[in-house]
Amino acid sequence: MKTLKELYRATTFVELICRFIEINYGVKITETNSECLLKILYSVFNRYPETEEDLDFFVRFYLRDCLWNNESYFFRNKAQLEELVKIAKGDLVRILSFGCAEGQEPYSISIVLTDQGIKHKIYAVDLDEIAISKAKTGIYTPFDLRNFDERYTWAFRVEGEYIHIREELKENVEFLHINCLKEPLEEYIRQKVDFIFCNNVLVYLTDNYKKNIAKQFCNLLVYDGYIFTTQEEKSHFGMMPGLVKISDEPVLFQKKNISQIIEKDLRDLYLLSGNNEQTDDEVIIGYENALKDNFNIEILRRLVTLNINRERFDEAKKWQYLVLISGEQNEDDIDLYLEICRRTGDMEELLDMLRKKVNIFKKEKDILLLINIAKDIGNADLYFSYKNLYESLFNKKLF
Repeated sequence: MKTLKELYRATTFVELICRFIEINYGVKITETNSECLLKILYSVFNRYPETEEDLDFFVRFYLRDCLWNNESYFFRNKAQLEELVKIAKGDLVRILSFGCAEGQEPYSISIVLTDQGIKHKIYAVDLDEIAISKAKTGIYTPFDLRNFDERYTWAFRVEGEYIHIREELKENVEFLHINCLKEPLEEYIRQKVDFIFCNNVLVYLTDNYKKNIAKQFCNLLVYDGYIFTTQEEKSHFGMMPGLVKISDEPVLFQKKNISQIIEKDLRDLYLLSGNNEQTDDEVIIGYENALKDNFNIEILRRLVTLNINRERFDEAKKWQYLVLISGEQNEDDIDLYLEICRRTGDMEELLDMLRKKVNIFKKEKDILLLINIAKDIGNADLYFSYKNLYESLFNKKLF
């Protein structure tokens, strides 16, 4: 049986910890948090974890203060809250507060919406289960309300040195402890949401985890729904198909449907292309006329082929992703997307889409490919999960 160091391809205890954190939690080890991490490692080195369960416990309880920033306070992003009140519509507004820490953000959202008589449901998600437990109590200190707005005095009651959230506000918020690398948001949040708040979270994560999270947001958000984020994090959403930035202060993205995106992207794509046999204007007019009145999947596929033939794989990937979310995709479309991901070197995206394909079709060659990729990147959980699936489906033993 392999040791933890062998599983995670680590030569030292510190390297093992860093690899485990990045693979299982998506948190970057930086100069800032590494100093804190090393101090704690050396202080508890006599408690060396021997199993993955021990290692996970060690990370979650000994290293949480190094890895997760739970610093927040009420009404921190006032511009976002003011914009939310302006554009929130419907009988019941559903909201995701991602990286909710100890609950200051979701409770602030609930307070301003309740004050305006807007019915709402908030899903508050965080990786830190200790922070989630504290958030559920709804008990805070005056320091947490250092940016307090006196209009909302009604939302709190004071007991001794502590300030309590009103029970009726707590009922609007559902706190969820989720590791989105292992448990997709959609497994917990069954209904699409109208708004997503993602503030000061992605900056602490690895690039692959950022991409994973941004994609999950797109899947969870309704068409014409909104994502509030920060200046530091806006670049991670600007590259996602279907998201359009509509405001820079506060930073606000909106999810558009395919027909809305295609017209804009066609113009952007072909104005940059100087080697078409037709002129740019002729190509743009031709495709826009074809797609203007009704969506045509075959024309979209031709755009993909056009870009592949010209070895413009990044553009081909963007268009092929639109094919996949069109509702008219087939297995060949998925295979082509996987090949484009391979050509662009986007192994994280390839792995994510391959997992989805395996879950749908359960083909032997795909499962074997997934097992080999998991082995190559040192993802033990993924490896054993699909190894067991393969052996149960095909009654074959893998060694």
